[in-house]
Amino acid sequence: MTYAWINCYVVAEKELAYGVAPCAANTFDVASNKFLWVPKSKVALVRESDLKSKEIQMHNESVVRVGIPSSLGIDTDFLAKVKADQYAFV
Repeated sequence: MTYAWINCYVVAEKELAYGVAPCAANTFDVASNKFLWVPKSKVALVRESDLKSKEIQMHNESVVRVGIPSSLGIDTDFLAKVKADQYAFV
């Protein structure tokens, strides 16, 4: 599996997937407040950042979630399929 990194805030975790708020490439500035659900099978590596967690209001939700800043190594084919490759960097 070839993978690329994305910076994001992990705002939800299910048994089979991470719900993330993706950030602009090479930054921790939230680029979208819509969930990007990433299957754990497509994630090669997860690195939590030492940055502070951030409160994020996700699209169409009334609750405020706390996002954990992380970098995920995600399969490049999956990123292209869900049209999220603009958030990726190598």
